[in-house]
Amino acid sequence: MCPELQHLLLFGSDTPSALVAHEISVGSAFEGTCDVSITETTATRAVDGALRLESRTLAWQKPPVDDGCSYDARETPADAECTALEVVEARLVTAL
Repeated sequence: MCPELQHLLLFGSDTPSALVAHEISVGSAFEGTCDVSITETTATRAVDGALRLESRTLAWQKPPVDDGCSYDARETPADAECTALEVVEARLVTAL
């Protein structure tokens, strides 16, 4: 039996100098718990023109409700484990 997976990508920003994307994944674990993860990716541009992407993934488990898994953005636990951090910087070296 394969776990159920749902993916949702949300874009928004609190500041005009950054773009933030949230990828949400909710799946049913075989042990009767729901696996939830959120990856927040922030894209910013530096004064020198460099583009910086920073992605942070938080993950946790929660019990199913009515035999299913769901996620509400207001319920991210304060002790959710950071499972991945990636930082990428890109610079234009020369124009073609």
